[in-house]
Amino acid sequence: MLLFLALSGCTPEPDPVEAQVIPQISAPRLLRRASLDLRGVLPSVAELDAAEAQPELVQETLQQWLVEPAFQERLVLMLGEQWHTRVEAFPIEAWDYDLEDQEYAFERSVGEEPLRIAAHVVATGQPWSQVVQAEYTLANPMLQEIWGLEPLERGEGWVPALYQDGRPHAGVLSTNGLWWRYDTDVSNMNRRRIAAISRLLVCHDILSRPVSLGESASEDVENAVQTDPACITCHAALDPAAAALFGFWTVIEYSEVEHANYHPERELLYDRYLGVEPAWYGIPVSGPEALGQAIAADPRFDDCAVERFSEALIRRPITREEQASLGASYQGVVLEWLPELLASPEYGAQEVRLLTPQQLDSALLQATGFSWTQDGTPMLDLDEGGLRQLTGGVDGEQVKGPQAVPGLTRSLVIQRLGERAARSAASQGPIDIAQWHWRLLAERPTPEELQDLEALHAAVLAQSDTQSADAAVLTVLMRDAAFEAY
Repeated sequence: MLLFLALSGCTPEPDPVEAQVIPQISAPRLLRRASLDLRGVLPSVAELDAAEAQPELVQETLQQWLVEPAFQERLVLMLGEQWHTRVEAFPIEAWDYDLEDQEYAFERSVGEEPLRIAAHVVATGQPWSQVVQAEYTLANPMLQEIWGLEPLERGEGWVPALYQDGRPHAGVLSTNGLWWRYDTDVSNMNRRRIAAISRLLVCHDILSRPVSLGESASEDVENAVQTDPACITCHAALDPAAAALFGFWTVIEYSEVEHANYHPERELLYDRYLGVEPAWYGIPVSGPEALGQAIAADPRFDDCAVERFSEALIRRPITREEQASLGASYQGVVLEWLPELLASPEYGAQEVRLLTPQQLDSALLQATGFSWTQDGTPMLDLDEGGLRQLTGGVDGEQVKGPQAVPGLTRSLVIQRLGERAARSAASQGPIDIAQWHWRLLAERPTPEELQDLEALHAAVLAQSDTQSADAAVLTVLMRDAAFEAY
């Protein structure tokens, strides 16, 4: 029939499914993408060879990576781009705890506390609802020491632990790390905190609502938020939810005791200062634990999980249609659903996704042995005096989303990073150019590409030594667009 139509000059209507086919990257490049996302490193040559020989087995490999310890570490960084808690400014600083020489470790410990809970929930196969219902926090030795937390397990890293100050445990809603990042004061009264968790957990950005005060603007702010229609638009949802968090309300600035401890004596102050009963979007709650339960029961909670994790791995905002398609099999357990996301056309699409600074750092450390550090601090994960922002990373304060296209400062950082990493790799012995091209780019070099690289190697070797020639070739490969993107 199709041949008859073609010969007769008629063309059938395009199949709607075929018209929406998304071009896919090759199996080796898909393996490379997933390895960088799930493990933070480049796949080995053997892994690339296997993907090339049996592309149908790539998804099986990806599922195996989901249960490796490295995946939990990667989750912390991916969620950090959305939660914005890995910052370098908190109400309390390291010197308040006599940790002047450990500022970076202090900031990352505090900022990662809520992220560690979320990553632990996902990586251990728990329902995502535990992120707001877990009866523990995650703490490393530093947090255990400065906040007096009681570890539930032995270990040198991050382990489940309990606060000892009488606070109710409700997953991330009970963490100092989240509330230090989204702090409050005597006038804000937890509203900023509710705006943050509404954005993060139910994907409703209250602060993005258009507000027009017009002639109704009032100088009596406290009365206006309850009576002025322009103010009620937001405060009808903000204030009741904020009322559930008064045990975390701080009234003294720059006090580690004030900020680090829960204040049960303030739990009922909402009546005096907000004049509303605690509730989550109309559902009455009685405190952080009930607030967590209400959030988990919110119809938007599951949809938001699909949106957040899809965007974390696809590296761009997703459409409503994509969300509906990707979330069709989601049943509340992120780990069980992730294989579907990784196998989706959206994840494997031929789209340019730039490596994050942390991916660049961990990938090159594993491949070449080089990491850009200063006094033990990774420069690609530091803003003040470091290179995270300059490389297109998210700092959570000034930069709220990952860089989507290459820029000047990023290119300069990658140039210097590539040069140093290349020298490190070249110092370990002579290189096989074709093998390194395959390892770094997950692409076999064409005869023309191999010829050009060998010509470069010969030109440098004529004026220097083998190590310098090897480093020159590796530097070129690390500055290739196929290396920077994945």
